[in-house]
Amino acid sequence: MFFHKDSIDFFKKKKSILRSSTMKITLFSNILSKILNQTLFAVGDKKFQTILNGVFFQFSPNEANFIATDTFRLVKYTIKNLKLDRSIEFTIPKKSLDIIRKILKKEKNTNVVIEYNNKINIVFHFQNHIFSCRLINEKYPDYNSVIPNNNCDVSFVINRLLLLNTIRRISFFSKNRKNFIHLHLNHNKLKICEQNTINNDNFESKIKCKPIFDDLKKTESIKMGFNSKFLIEILSSLNENFICFELYHSNKIGILRPFSNEKKKKEESISILIMSTI
Repeated sequence: MFFHKDSIDFFKKKKSILRSSTMKITLFSNILSKILNQTLFAVGDKKFQTILNGVFFQFSPNEANFIATDTFRLVKYTIKNLKLDRSIEFTIPKKSLDIIRKILKKEKNTNVVIEYNNKINIVFHFQNHIFSCRLINEKYPDYNSVIPNNNCDVSFVINRLLLLNTIRRISFFSKNRKNFIHLHLNHNKLKICEQNTINNDNFESKIKCKPIFDDLKKTESIKMGFNSKFLIEILSSLNENFICFELYHSNKIGILRPFSNEKKKKEESISILIMSTI
Protein backbone atom coordinates (compact mmCIF):
# COMPACT_ATOMS: atom_id res chain seq x y z
CA MET A 1 0.00 0.00 0.00
CA PHE A 2 1.36 3.40 -0.99
CA PHE A 3 0.74 6.78 0.66
CA HIS A 4 1.07 10.18 -0.82
CA LYS A 5 4.02 12.21 0.51
CA ASP A 6 1.61 14.70 2.15
CA SER A 7 -0.10 11.82 3.99
CA ILE A 8 3.24 10.53 5.27
CA ASP A 9 4.16 14.01 6.50
CA PHE A 10 0.77 14.23 8.23
CA PHE A 11 1.30 10.95 10.12
CA LYS A 12 4.82 11.98 11.10
CA LYS A 13 3.53 15.31 12.39
CA LYS A 14 0.69 13.62 14.32
CA LYS A 15 3.11 11.14 15.90
CA SER A 16 5.39 14.02 16.90
CA ILE A 17 2.47 15.86 18.53
CA LEU A 18 1.45 12.75 20.51
CA ARG A 19 5.03 12.27 21.65
CA SER A 20 5.34 15.89 22.77
CA SER A 21 2.01 15.74 24.65
CA THR A 22 3.11 12.69 26.63
CA MET A 23 4.35 13.52 30.11
CA LYS A 24 6.48 11.21 32.23
CA ILE A 25 6.81 11.68 35.97
CA THR A 26 9.31 9.63 37.98
CA LEU A 27 8.64 8.97 41.66
CA PHE A 28 10.51 6.78 44.08
CA SER A 29 8.34 3.79 45.05
CA ASN A 30 8.54 4.67 48.76
CA ILE A 31 7.31 8.21 48.01
CA LEU A 32 4.37 6.92 45.97
CA SER A 33 3.53 4.47 48.74
CA LYS A 34 3.54 7.32 51.29
CA ILE A 35 1.28 9.43 49.05
CA LEU A 36 -1.30 6.64 49.00
CA ASN A 37 -1.04 5.95 52.73
CA GLN A 38 -1.56 9.65 53.51
CA THR A 39 -4.62 10.11 51.27
CA LEU A 40 -6.60 6.93 50.60
CA PHE A 41 -8.24 6.76 54.04
CA ALA A 42 -10.09 10.03 53.29
CA VAL A 43 -11.40 9.10 49.82
CA GLY A 44 -15.19 9.12 49.46
CA ASP A 45 -17.19 6.00 48.69
CA LYS A 46 -19.68 5.25 45.93
CA LYS A 47 -22.48 7.25 47.52
CA PHE A 48 -20.55 10.47 46.81
CA GLN A 49 -20.15 12.05 43.41
CA THR A 50 -17.75 10.11 41.18
CA ILE A 51 -14.92 12.64 41.28
CA LEU A 52 -14.59 12.22 45.06
CA ASN A 53 -14.02 8.46 44.71
CA GLY A 54 -10.36 9.01 43.86
CA VAL A 55 -7.17 10.91 44.70
CA PHE A 56 -6.43 14.15 42.86
CA PHE A 57 -2.82 14.36 41.57
CA GLN A 58 -1.78 17.96 40.85
CA PHE A 59 1.75 18.48 39.49
CA SER A 60 3.42 21.84 38.80
CA PRO A 61 7.06 22.78 38.07
CA ASN A 62 7.74 23.55 41.74
CA GLU A 63 5.58 21.18 43.76
CA ALA A 64 2.94 18.48 43.70
CA ASN A 65 -0.30 18.31 45.70
CA PHE A 66 -2.26 15.15 46.41
CA ILE A 67 -5.84 15.68 47.55
CA ALA A 68 -8.52 13.36 48.91
CA THR A 69 -11.87 14.21 50.49
CA ASP A 70 -15.15 12.60 51.52
CA THR A 71 -16.75 16.03 52.20
CA PHE A 72 -16.25 15.50 55.96
CA ARG A 73 -12.45 15.39 55.79
CA LEU A 74 -9.92 16.77 53.33
CA VAL A 75 -6.27 15.74 53.09
CA LYS A 76 -3.71 17.92 51.32
CA TYR A 77 -0.29 16.32 51.02
CA THR A 78 2.40 18.45 49.34
CA ILE A 79 5.84 17.54 48.00
CA LYS A 80 8.13 20.43 47.02
CA ASN A 81 11.13 20.93 44.74
CA LEU A 82 9.93 18.62 41.98
CA LYS A 83 11.58 19.28 38.63
CA LEU A 84 8.84 19.26 35.99
CA ASP A 85 8.69 21.34 32.83
CA ARG A 86 4.93 21.87 32.88
CA SER A 87 1.80 21.44 34.99
CA ILE A 88 -0.56 18.48 34.81
CA GLU A 89 -3.43 17.19 36.93
CA PHE A 90 -5.64 14.10 36.99
CA THR A 91 -7.78 12.00 39.35
CA ILE A 92 -7.19 8.25 39.81
CA PRO A 93 -9.98 6.02 41.22
CA LYS A 94 -9.44 4.50 44.68
CA LYS A 95 -9.98 0.99 43.30
CA SER A 96 -7.00 1.38 40.96
CA LEU A 97 -4.86 2.97 43.67
CA ASP A 98 -5.56 0.01 45.97
CA ILE A 99 -4.09 -2.26 43.27
CA ILE A 100 -1.07 0.04 42.90
CA ARG A 101 -0.52 -0.08 46.66
CA LYS A 102 -0.41 -3.90 46.51
CA ILE A 103 2.13 -3.75 43.67
CA LEU A 104 4.26 -1.32 45.67
CA LYS A 105 4.61 -3.90 48.46
CA LYS A 106 6.55 -6.04 45.96
CA GLU A 107 8.36 -3.11 44.31
CA LYS A 108 10.31 -1.48 47.14
CA ASN A 109 13.23 0.92 46.67
CA THR A 110 12.70 1.33 42.93
CA ASN A 111 11.65 4.10 40.58
CA VAL A 112 8.08 4.30 39.25
CA VAL A 113 7.49 6.08 35.95
CA ILE A 114 4.01 7.57 35.52
CA GLU A 115 3.11 8.09 31.87
CA TYR A 116 0.26 10.47 31.07
CA ASN A 117 -0.75 11.43 27.54
CA ASN A 118 -4.51 11.91 27.57
CA LYS A 119 -7.47 12.49 29.86
CA ILE A 120 -8.65 8.89 29.77
CA ASN A 121 -5.83 6.53 30.74
CA ILE A 122 -2.61 6.57 32.72
CA VAL A 123 0.19 3.98 32.86
CA PHE A 124 2.44 3.11 35.82
CA HIS A 125 5.77 1.49 34.90
CA PHE A 126 7.28 -0.46 37.80
CA GLN A 127 10.47 -2.49 37.68
CA ASN A 128 8.58 -5.77 37.23
CA HIS A 129 5.02 -4.61 36.55
CA ILE A 130 3.10 -2.35 34.20
CA PHE A 131 -0.31 -1.13 35.34
CA SER A 132 -2.73 0.87 33.20
CA CYS A 133 -5.99 2.31 34.48
CA ARG A 134 -8.71 4.74 33.49
CA LEU A 135 -8.88 8.20 35.00
CA ILE A 136 -11.95 9.91 36.42
CA ASN A 137 -12.66 12.29 33.58
CA GLU A 138 -14.27 15.07 35.64
CA LYS A 139 -13.03 18.38 36.98
CA TYR A 140 -11.94 18.17 40.61
CA PRO A 141 -13.62 20.70 42.96
CA ASP A 142 -11.71 23.78 44.09
CA TYR A 143 -10.37 22.34 47.35
CA ASN A 144 -8.66 25.61 48.31
CA SER A 145 -12.07 27.27 48.68
CA VAL A 146 -12.87 25.19 51.79
CA ILE A 147 -9.53 25.78 53.51
CA PRO A 148 -9.92 28.77 55.88
CA ASN A 149 -7.87 31.81 54.88
CA ASN A 150 -8.46 33.60 58.19
CA ASN A 151 -6.58 33.10 61.45
CA CYS A 152 -7.76 30.22 63.60
CA ASP A 153 -9.61 30.91 66.84
CA VAL A 154 -7.13 28.83 68.79
CA SER A 155 -4.40 26.27 68.14
CA PHE A 156 -2.55 23.88 70.42
CA VAL A 157 0.23 21.29 70.32
CA ILE A 158 -0.49 17.88 71.78
CA ASN A 159 1.01 14.41 71.92
CA ARG A 160 -0.54 12.48 69.02
CA LEU A 161 -0.58 9.02 70.65
CA LEU A 162 -1.94 10.41 73.92
CA LEU A 163 -4.81 12.12 72.10
CA LEU A 164 -5.44 9.06 69.91
CA ASN A 165 -5.55 6.60 72.81
CA THR A 166 -7.74 8.93 74.90
CA ILE A 167 -10.32 9.22 72.11
CA ARG A 168 -10.24 5.44 71.57
CA ARG A 169 -10.79 4.79 75.27
CA ILE A 170 -13.70 7.23 75.60
CA SER A 171 -15.33 5.91 72.42
CA PHE A 172 -14.96 2.31 73.60
CA PHE A 173 -16.61 2.81 76.99
CA SER A 174 -19.34 5.17 75.84
CA LYS A 175 -22.78 3.78 74.98
CA ASN A 176 -23.30 6.53 72.45
CA ARG A 177 -22.69 5.01 68.99
CA LYS A 178 -23.10 8.22 67.00
CA ASN A 179 -19.34 8.84 67.18
CA PHE A 180 -19.77 12.42 68.40
CA ILE A 181 -17.01 13.70 70.65
CA HIS A 182 -16.52 17.12 72.27
CA LEU A 183 -13.17 18.87 72.66
CA HIS A 184 -13.16 21.60 75.30
CA LEU A 185 -9.93 23.60 75.41
CA ASN A 186 -9.35 25.79 78.45
CA HIS A 187 -5.85 27.29 78.65
CA ASN A 188 -3.45 24.29 78.78
CA LYS A 189 -6.06 21.61 79.50
CA LEU A 190 -8.03 19.73 76.87
CA LYS A 191 -11.18 18.00 78.09
CA ILE A 192 -12.45 15.23 75.82
CA CYS A 193 -15.93 13.88 76.38
CA GLU A 194 -18.59 11.97 74.51
CA GLN A 195 -22.15 12.82 75.49
CA ASN A 196 -24.33 9.80 76.19
CA THR A 197 -27.86 10.75 75.15
CA ILE A 198 -29.33 7.53 76.58
CA ASN A 199 -28.81 8.01 80.31
CA ASN A 200 -26.94 11.36 80.42
CA ASP A 201 -23.72 9.75 81.68
CA ASN A 202 -20.54 11.54 80.61
CA PHE A 203 -17.33 9.80 79.67
CA GLU A 204 -14.54 12.32 79.81
CA SER A 205 -10.82 12.70 80.22
CA LYS A 206 -8.47 15.67 80.64
CA ILE A 207 -5.02 15.83 79.09
CA LYS A 208 -2.36 18.52 78.96
CA CYS A 209 -1.56 20.45 75.81
CA LYS A 210 0.37 23.57 74.82
CA PRO A 211 -1.79 26.36 73.35
CA ILE A 212 -0.26 28.61 70.71
CA PHE A 213 -1.58 32.13 71.12
CA ASP A 214 -0.98 35.05 68.80
CA ASP A 215 -2.61 37.43 71.24
CA LEU A 216 -4.09 37.39 74.72
CA LYS A 217 -7.67 37.35 73.47
CA LYS A 218 -7.23 33.75 72.33
CA THR A 219 -6.71 32.49 75.86
CA GLU A 220 -10.47 32.15 76.24
CA SER A 221 -11.84 28.60 76.29
CA ILE A 222 -13.41 27.07 73.20
CA LYS A 223 -15.56 23.99 72.64
CA MET A 224 -16.08 22.08 69.38
CA GLY A 225 -17.47 18.69 68.41
CA PHE A 226 -16.03 16.14 65.96
CA ASN A 227 -16.66 12.64 64.69
CA SER A 228 -14.44 10.44 66.87
CA LYS A 229 -14.15 7.72 64.19
CA PHE A 230 -12.80 10.27 61.70
CA LEU A 231 -10.38 11.70 64.28
CA ILE A 232 -9.05 8.22 65.08
CA GLU A 233 -8.42 7.54 61.37
CA ILE A 234 -6.68 10.90 60.92
CA LEU A 235 -4.44 10.52 63.98
CA SER A 236 -3.60 6.93 62.96
CA SER A 237 -2.49 8.09 59.50
CA LEU A 238 0.14 10.44 60.96
CA ASN A 239 3.52 9.28 62.28
CA GLU A 240 4.82 12.30 64.17
CA ASN A 241 4.95 12.36 67.97
CA PHE A 242 3.29 15.77 68.24
CA ILE A 243 0.61 17.46 66.17
CA CYS A 244 -0.75 20.98 65.92
CA PHE A 245 -4.56 21.16 66.11
CA GLU A 246 -6.13 24.40 64.83
CA LEU A 247 -9.76 25.20 65.67
CA TYR A 248 -11.84 27.52 63.47
CA HIS A 249 -15.03 27.86 65.49
CA SER A 250 -16.76 30.29 63.10
CA ASN A 251 -15.97 28.04 60.10
CA LYS A 252 -16.84 24.85 62.04
CA ILE A 253 -13.52 23.38 60.93
CA GLY A 254 -10.49 21.81 62.59
CA ILE A 255 -7.11 21.38 60.89
CA LEU A 256 -4.43 18.92 62.03
CA ARG A 257 -0.78 19.21 61.03
CA PRO A 258 2.44 17.51 62.16
CA PHE A 259 4.34 19.71 64.61
CA SER A 260 8.09 20.24 64.58
CA ASN A 261 10.35 22.66 66.44
CA GLU A 262 12.62 22.85 63.40
CA LYS A 263 12.16 26.06 61.39
CA LYS A 264 14.00 24.87 58.28
CA LYS A 265 12.11 24.48 55.02
CA LYS A 266 10.52 21.09 54.64
CA GLU A 267 10.38 19.10 51.43
CA GLU A 268 6.89 17.87 52.29
CA SER A 269 3.88 18.92 54.33
CA ILE A 270 0.42 17.64 55.16
CA SER A 271 -2.76 19.31 56.37
CA ILE A 272 -5.89 17.38 57.27
CA LEU A 273 -9.16 19.28 57.56
CA ILE A 274 -12.11 17.87 59.49
CA MET A 275 -15.60 19.35 59.72
CA SER A 276 -17.03 20.09 63.15
CA THR A 277 -20.33 18.48 64.23
CA ILE A 278 -21.34 21.53 66.26
